[in-house]
Amino acid sequence: MTNREIPTVLIIGAGFGGISTALELQRRGFIRIILLERAAGPGGVWQANQYPGARCDNPSALYSLARHRFSWGGRYGDRAEIQRYLAEVVSNAGLEHYIRYGQTVTSAHFRAETADWVVQTATGERFHADYLISAVGQLAEPYQPNIVGYKRFRGTQFHSARWPDSLDVSGLRVGVIGTGASAAQVVPWLQRNAATLTVLQRNAAWVLPKSDVRYSARRAALAAWPPMRAAERTVVFALCELLILAVTSAPIGSRWVTRMAHGHLRRSIADTALRDSLSPNYPLGGKRCVFSDEFYPALAAPNCTVVTDRISTITESGIMTEAGDQLDLDVIVYCTGFTATDFLSTIDVSGRDGKSLAEQWAPSAKTYLGMATSDFPNLFFVAGPNTNLTFGSVVSMLECQARYIASLLSSASRDRVGLIEVRPEAETAYDGWLRARFAGSVWTRVASPYKDKHGTVSSLWPRTMTRYRWMTRRPRLTHFRMSRPSS
Repeated sequence: MTNREIPTVLIIGAGFGGISTALELQRRGFIRIILLERAAGPGGVWQANQYPGARCDNPSALYSLARHRFSWGGRYGDRAEIQRYLAEVVSNAGLEHYIRYGQTVTSAHFRAETADWVVQTATGERFHADYLISAVGQLAEPYQPNIVGYKRFRGTQFHSARWPDSLDVSGLRVGVIGTGASAAQVVPWLQRNAATLTVLQRNAAWVLPKSDVRYSARRAALAAWPPMRAAERTVVFALCELLILAVTSAPIGSRWVTRMAHGHLRRSIADTALRDSLSPNYPLGGKRCVFSDEFYPALAAPNCTVVTDRISTITESGIMTEAGDQLDLDVIVYCTGFTATDFLSTIDVSGRDGKSLAEQWAPSAKTYLGMATSDFPNLFFVAGPNTNLTFGSVVSMLECQARYIASLLSSASRDRVGLIEVRPEAETAYDGWLRARFAGSVWTRVASPYKDKHGTVSSLWPRTMTRYRWMTRRPRLTHFRMSRPSS
């Protein structure tokens, strides 16, 4: 049992979500904070994705924490820059002494008799905390498709999120499975460096121009100047909100963005047959859009071939398609995304009366504001179910959640209340509101990673960032049971 006068808060994950939450807690006077991070440094998904060309799809003015500026080298930050930024935030805020690196959490159990959480890691260490916050995110575990013959391949194969160190593809025949956001970033590099590149596409992605620019020294200084940074952030935020509205509630806007994407495809791909194969057959926004100026030119290069036939099996020497074509390859790269709807699947979490989180979220995850679930006292989620975005910066959503959770914990501390649990009726009402917003939307009509295996859209937020900000502006304490532990 911990000291209730000075509660201990344990956060799983030191990416944007974990760091922003720690900052908010620190700002409110919490001094017993533990961050457990499985990687060797901060960054979360930016630690895992080491493939060449990895960079953010959102302008850095918005894909950054509101109170922490940085001199970005361009409109969009690459992986190395984002890691430097987060490391600088951690250092400047003095968070380093809270973080324990190399700690993979394996289980978390709530003890009713002592009203605390016991967290176990793969190293055998055990931690006790009054409050537990999961900030592992939705892009923590790569999705590896179970393709027949996967283990037979004699060449090199890996998921893009598990990129081998010092991989040299010079003179090699490389195959890429997938044409989503990760593929759009790594394919141009592979096309420039491999002898041949074969891209296997199941569904064409909607691709919009990115218009990336590198900043001069003067422009970088201006971008870090608070008034300029605030103005740019506001403009980017507004543009993202318009894109979300185009998908959710503005058919005219959707048609305009669709025309923009078609124009980008037409200008980039001269070959009509290739252009047809790269034209999506589902409404814009049904799946994650890709922002890139280099993807289409790479696909049109002489050493690149786009294959739209389905994969039948993986052979010892490559891939066999359902059309019977054998594609001989030396390297296979799986750009197949992440298990975005398998929330906390690698951690054994149990709440009141030993009930597992997997049981609680069967058949589909259900929460209150994506941050709490009934029967799991003092457990909160950052980047939980239904908090991802079609357009816009997820960092904005994470900051809303960090503020909300820190404010809720501050209220509990001020009132000397040790147990916080969302009321089941509030959770059910919120989930009903969500399902009503999804009904008839583009996401229900398209098979996508936003859906879980039961067809429920469980990873996506169906409205604008502004709407989420408003709904999370302050905790509604009547939606929670708040009590003192019996001990």
